[in-house]
Formats: sequence, C-alpha cells, structure tokens
Amino acid sequence: MGSSSFQYIFSLFLLTLLLFFCSTSAAADLIGSTACFACHDAAETRWPKNPHAATKNGCEDCHGPGSAHQETMDKKEIINPGKIDGERQTALCGRCHFQNEGFSRKLWEKGTHAQSGIYCLNCHAPHRSDQAKLLTKSKVNNVCYSCHADKKKSFTKGAHGLSNLNCTDCHSPHGTTQEYLLRA
Repeated sequence: MGSSSFQYIFSLFLLTLLLFFCSTSAAADLIGSTACFACHDAAETRWPKNPHAATKNGCEDCHGPGSAHQETMDKKEIINPGKIDGERQTALCGRCHFQNEGFSRKLWEKGTHAQSGIYCLNCHAPHRSDQAKLLTKSKVNNVCYSCHADKKKSFTKGAHGLSNLNCTDCHSPHGTTQEYLLRA
C-alpha cells in the first residue's frame, strides 16, 4: 500500500473517531429508532418511506447512539448532521454512501461542489423529503437551479429542456474527473 493510500485510509479512520467520540457522549448506547419516535413523532410519520429506515441502526446510523440524549434531552448529546461542518457531514454520509452507492470520496473532494463548500445537506433533506433521493426540491433540476439560476432559462428553453432531460443525466453532482462535472 502506497503512502498516499495509507494517509487516505488513516484520515478516514480519524474522521470516524472524531465523529463518534467527540460529538456524543462516549458512554452512549444504541436505543433504537422506536425510542427516538417517543419524542420525535414527526420523524416517525415519514420514517417508513425513508430509504434510511432499512439501515442497521436506523436513526442512530446518522445521529449516533441515543441513550445519553434520551436521558438528558441535551441536544449536545446527539449528532445533528445539519449543524456539523461540511467535512464532517461528508464523512458521516460517506460512511455508507461512498461504500454502498459507488460514490468516490476522492472524486467528491476534487469536485466543484466540495471545492465550493456545497455538501450533502445543501441538496438532500433526509427528514423532509419523500423522494427516493431525498432531494431538497421536488425536481432534481430545481435543486441545481438553487445555485445555478443563471442556467435555468437556457436549459428549459433549449434542446435539453425540450428533451425532458435532467441536469444529472449529463452531470454528476457527486464528482467526476471531467470538466463541468460531466459524466463522460
């Protein structure tokens, strides 16, 4: 294993340690999503439709062990992905999504979005969306137009829009080696 590969793996290891041991009480235990729903009933309503419902530890896969939070009701005793910096957010979401969905952390970090300070929750809303991709807007193009409003008119009135294409048919928001985040 080369030096850069070791550094990359070691960095991921350190981020994981920081995420779990610095963000929540080290003594916290897993309590299960049902315990979370005792207070967070709005989350329970959407949960069955949420793709994260199929994960091993449910709520705690993203928010960390919940026993200390349940005991104290202190928000500092649970991870709120919306309140952590982008690098930690990427590490948290990437624990599953970089492995299971074929996204590359290396491509993400070199990509325009990460370089511009755009992170997972700028485009995805795990608690507020009913879509499979959990987007912040009802249509993928509207998510893109949140930052790229200058492209909307030319896209919708041009050949792309008339062909009912989505931005993500040609562009990969999660990173690529191509200019303009082009897929090929």
